[in-house]
Amino acid sequence: MGVGYLASYLKKNTESDVYIIDTTFARSFNFVLEKLREYKPDILGIYIDVVMAKDAVAIADWAKANSIFTILGGPQATILPEAFIEHADIIVQGEGELIFAKLIKNFGEKDLSHIAGIWWKKGKEVVKNSPNHDFVNLDDIPFPSRELLPMDKYLYYWNYLDVLDIQKGGTTMIASRGCSYSCSYCQPALKKMFGGRLRSRSPGNVIEEIKTLQERYSINRIFFHDDTFTVDHSWLKEFCESLEDERISILWGCNSRIDTVNKNILTMMYQSGLRKIHFGIESASQRILDDIYNKNIRIDTAKEILFLSKKIGIYNMGFFMLGAPTETVKEINNTIAFSNTLGLDEASFSLVTPLAGTYLNDRESNGSDAMYRIYEHLNYYSRYSIKGGLSHKRVKFFQLKAFVLFYLYPFQLIYIIKHLFSARGIKKLLIKIRRTI
Repeated sequence: MGVGYLASYLKKNTESDVYIIDTTFARSFNFVLEKLREYKPDILGIYIDVVMAKDAVAIADWAKANSIFTILGGPQATILPEAFIEHADIIVQGEGELIFAKLIKNFGEKDLSHIAGIWWKKGKEVVKNSPNHDFVNLDDIPFPSRELLPMDKYLYYWNYLDVLDIQKGGTTMIASRGCSYSCSYCQPALKKMFGGRLRSRSPGNVIEEIKTLQERYSINRIFFHDDTFTVDHSWLKEFCESLEDERISILWGCNSRIDTVNKNILTMMYQSGLRKIHFGIESASQRILDDIYNKNIRIDTAKEILFLSKKIGIYNMGFFMLGAPTETVKEINNTIAFSNTLGLDEASFSLVTPLAGTYLNDRESNGSDAMYRIYEHLNYYSRYSIKGGLSHKRVKFFQLKAFVLFYLYPFQLIYIIKHLFSARGIKKLLIKIRRTI
């Protein structure tokens, strides 16, 4: 979605030809090289997050060796520009649309000191420009350039509402950027990307994108991947009322926090088509939630909201993290057991990871984050990287235990069985399993 927005903004605001090389379904390094040889780009932009950082650096090094002007952006480049500047000509820090457009318009100039939010090279010197504080109005960004993506495959493998029907596809949307909460595993890195407050598109702009998706792809299932979709209740009310007033027939889901919904909000969303919510529950230990994650939610409230949501008719998925600093084996096992008492339809168990630029990283590194800046060692799906506590092997065992106990529980076992009755379901199931290996 990020590169889709970037592409659409550049197409509208510059005179450049824009292409996207998407490796989601073609994962080989040669695929990327073949596309680069085909397109022969003057400028190559590469998005870097923690899971894909190692591959992104390999592509950047190839581009540099082949005299392609290379710009790196995304969360990892924003937080650790010093780790990536040697692999690129320019590092973009933070939100990319405005900055990238300025770079294209000033392409070829020797002095880029007037463009905020970048690191660049002046000869052998690395110049660190001031941070960018000029954020784009989200309604001014055209809808993502999905025409540059393999949408047929995205629609086929889309799995966010599999709990309703494995055979039905859909797509993802984003209605806002940023988060005002201070969870230790995200902040302040997220604020460095998108600013310190939640910024939303207008409900009307979001409605127009839904109509466009229905016309272009015959879509009636959408998942909103905002960090927390349910914070602004007045915005949410206008959005839900617009869906009903304009008789837009969709089933949808979103990410949420336990403390941002209540009976009235859940009922209102359900009446407008909401059928699934992803909740970040994280742990059954109030100590871990308070002292380590700074999550600011209560365990008893989580249970209450989840049962209320299910009673209204909404399917729920819970996110949990295993292996927090100082977390005991007893606390991990309590979280695993707790996940089976909440009536959840799906659950995800990730490994606690001290991402660079977060409070959790600061806590673990004791002021020297050298170990945790080795980006190729960080993968919150499959690699445990907290030092001084439980071993990687032991935490991976607990992750496997959590998945097995949750999905082989009689109620959830039906979810697995449904996947096995079609080729499409089996393919989706294998993708989900592969993520944690």
